[in-house]
Amino acid sequence: MATKCEKKFEGKKAVLWLLALFSCVPAYAVAVPRIKLEELVSQSDVVAVGEVATAQVTGKGTIQSGERIVSVDTFSADFTVIRLLKGEFASQGTIRYLIPSGQTMGYRRIGKGVRLLFLRHSDEGLTVTDPYYPFLPATATQPSSSGSDPIAKVIDELSGVLVSETADAPLKQQVLDVAYAVPPNDAFTVSLRRVLDTPDLDLRYRVMANLVRRHDADIVPRLTELLMTPDFPERYRSMFEYVIATCITDPAAVPFLDHLVHSPHSSTRAAVVEAFWHIGTSSVTPSAIAALTDPDQRTRYYAVRALAATTGQTEWGPSIPEFDEHEKKYIQHWLDWAKAQP
Repeated sequence: MATKCEKKFEGKKAVLWLLALFSCVPAYAVAVPRIKLEELVSQSDVVAVGEVATAQVTGKGTIQSGERIVSVDTFSADFTVIRLLKGEFASQGTIRYLIPSGQTMGYRRIGKGVRLLFLRHSDEGLTVTDPYYPFLPATATQPSSSGSDPIAKVIDELSGVLVSETADAPLKQQVLDVAYAVPPNDAFTVSLRRVLDTPDLDLRYRVMANLVRRHDADIVPRLTELLMTPDFPERYRSMFEYVIATCITDPAAVPFLDHLVHSPHSSTRAAVVEAFWHIGTSSVTPSAIAALTDPDQRTRYYAVRALAATTGQTEWGPSIPEFDEHEKKYIQHWLDWAKAQP
């Protein structure tokens, strides 16, 4: 079952540039489904780390798709198994697959190099399980740990890429591209932490955002400190604001988030007060009361929702349209409530 944070990520797909940056659904590929890692592993007959030696276009053809005849390009990739994670397979083999002609966006061709391959048996031989995700990043090096089941082994392979001394930043970024699909796993979280001191700022900041998404409270102080930096890059500010607003539920984060309540950035203030709503404990009450008079309407709205959540007065936590129409009523209710408190 998806967590509140995961549901919010799936529910805000309209923020395409942010998804491209953090959860990495390519901004141009609106129709490309988000990877479901456990489902991908389950549907695969063979999951293996392999060395792809040759990859080529083998021709053209057609397939029947409902009532239509679709033109396709056919491909093959020859590979050698390095590690078998699921299924039975010989040490070498050929993958044959097809992609609709002219459809370059979203579909992924298998290139040369080490790949974590997801394959299934078909009448024509071995093919890809999912044309959108035929492989994930991998290294030839054996991971330091090996899980007892296929999904755990896949996660260990992804963790191994993150901590590898030979994997470059772009390869590690590919792991972060699908990190949203990795189920809760302590070893994967530890691997993310080990990348925090990388000199590559883009990689470091994306790792921090992923740790917040995985409810790692220890990273919150570092994140809030960065957001208090006057010249912090806007694209990373937006990414951090997004995970603060949608993924923080631990009351232990409140003392650190309180530092951002008076940020000069209205988007930061709104994100923090939205987090207070999701935290929903009395520890957020003083800051939520203060935010009732914030100059930014979004911040005022989330202040109202936070107070409704912490007090249980759900009837005074309106929808956005209701708040837009009757804002003064709700703000006054909570100001009066605050004055009545001992």
